[in-house]
Amino acid sequence: RWNGRGDELFFVEQNTLMAVSVSTVPTFARRTASPLFSGDQIGVQLFDITSPWYATYDVSSDGQHFVMVRDVDADRPPTITVVQNWIKQFEPTP
Repeated sequence: RWNGRGDELFFVEQNTLMAVSVSTVPTFARRTASPLFSGDQIGVQLFDITSPWYATYDVSSDGQHFVMVRDVDADRPPTITVVQNWIKQFEPTP
């Protein structure tokens, strides 16, 4: 994942989120990648091992905040809640 400026790339290496600064002018150049934190430290798997192209994280445009997919209750089957007519909750009452 790239930050919003396009000058920093985030990637996963062995369940550790890494960051590397890059530049493209006048040619492509990168600095040494550095670890930010491991998935083990925060209790998540940063990459879905069943699909090599599916990252379970995303990065904010400033590169300072991250959102992670975390399995909070692995023992229960997943559920989906559908709320219909939710806009009525915002209508003023007469």
